[in-house]
Amino acid sequence: MKKSRVFLIILTLLVIVGVSLIYFGRFEPVNLPINVMIPVNTTQDVYAYLDDQVNLHEPLLSEADQQRYRQQFLARYFYPWSDTLSLGKFCITADDQNCYSILTMQQEVIEQWRGKSGYDEYYSDRDSDWLEQWVDNMDLVSFPNAVQANWPLTGIVIHNSALRQMPGEGPGYARIEQPGEGYPFDYLQQSAIWLGTPIQIIHYAKDQQWLLVEAAGLIGWIKRDDVAYVDETFIKTWRQADEWLTLTKHKTTLTLDDSAHKPFTLYLGTLLPVQGSHVLLPVCGSDRFAKVMRVMPNPHVLQRWPLAPTPAQFANLINDLLGMPYGWGGIGFNDDCSGTLRNLWAAFALWLPRNSYSQAHLIGKIYPLPIDDYSPAVRQQLLQSSLRVPAHNRPSLIPFLTLISFGNTPQSINHIGLYVGHSKVNDMIIFQNIWGLNLVDRRRERSLGRAIIGRAVLSTLDAGKGIQVGGAHVRLVSQWEKPGLNVTVLE
Repeated sequence: MKKSRVFLIILTLLVIVGVSLIYFGRFEPVNLPINVMIPVNTTQDVYAYLDDQVNLHEPLLSEADQQRYRQQFLARYFYPWSDTLSLGKFCITADDQNCYSILTMQQEVIEQWRGKSGYDEYYSDRDSDWLEQWVDNMDLVSFPNAVQANWPLTGIVIHNSALRQMPGEGPGYARIEQPGEGYPFDYLQQSAIWLGTPIQIIHYAKDQQWLLVEAAGLIGWIKRDDVAYVDETFIKTWRQADEWLTLTKHKTTLTLDDSAHKPFTLYLGTLLPVQGSHVLLPVCGSDRFAKVMRVMPNPHVLQRWPLAPTPAQFANLINDLLGMPYGWGGIGFNDDCSGTLRNLWAAFALWLPRNSYSQAHLIGKIYPLPIDDYSPAVRQQLLQSSLRVPAHNRPSLIPFLTLISFGNTPQSINHIGLYVGHSKVNDMIIFQNIWGLNLVDRRRERSLGRAIIGRAVLSTLDAGKGIQVGGAHVRLVSQWEKPGLNVTVLE
């Protein structure tokens, strides 16, 4: 009896000590991150945030600027078919600046994955030899073999496809027990790439089923079946079209009379040339070279490119995008933050690079508001007013032409949105495709998980304010608190 009492006393003491150690942080149990869906209570209609005095149909850019941006866009768009393009370097812009060695980039991708198993679509560890198999298929010892083997170097995308970091399918997720990891963050995914995109073929995988290609501001591996080669005749036809068409909504389908071809799905950001009354589509011939198919366009969803950069055109397109699921790297042909803005602006002949860091730095004047210099309250004061700040010569925020970007450090940028206006109570409203907001432990300010939004929304920078998630010790971090916050105005 005494022994059992002693045992119970000891057991009770051990439980008390264990609970105390957990509570006071001496050791922590291993738990999966907290992930909860949160609502966005902001009105989801761009027109609710437009100034009452604004002319909805007056272009935000002068005619001269529109023409200049159109020429710049086409120069970048057709850059992969340029005679001066180097197979050895990847250039984000078309002016031969911001260029990187393609071979070095491929080697860095390999090193990033070296020693990491990653998780597949079932959150199971990948086989230990998966990386070496993919590296062998990359065949970098023969880089760039497209020239050496005298294979075609120019092509066009004939099916909406994905650009991958390496020549293979299946996701590569990081440690799923870390906040913000797992689905949809497949780090082997680079970007979606649309039908009709001009590409240059740099290198062929050993199995000949994958091609390393460069498009305007994009680089990655694409399935060979999603590409057709192009010759000078095709290039001339494509480039010298009468005009171009673009979508006026996120997604549409073209049904053809020709029963030999399935319907074509088109996404915002797609550009198609027009000859006479027909829109041109690229299809693959029996010799793997592209042929031109002519079809009648749907005037309700395909209109002359570029669209006039008016508040109404921007508002209509953004309203159509609202609710689109977040897709890291274009997974599922949905978009992430930078992909959404890239495709939106493309409709107006405003070219954006692919990732948020390049977008914030390369398309205009960037004004950093680092947390070390500007508290969240001061940031709000500066940006809520949207007026000139003489001490820093900051311009007024221009709806639809001003990017707002965020970083986990004052120097980094890993998320971006578009300023659209102010609410009736003077809250700054941005359009952003966002996965989630950080959840932290109030006691130690360590990351616990994500408050997931997971779609394209209109929101303030403190979306989710007042929502309690995960218990009293869990705090939702607003975007005003991000260490890096920047404003980029189009130039």
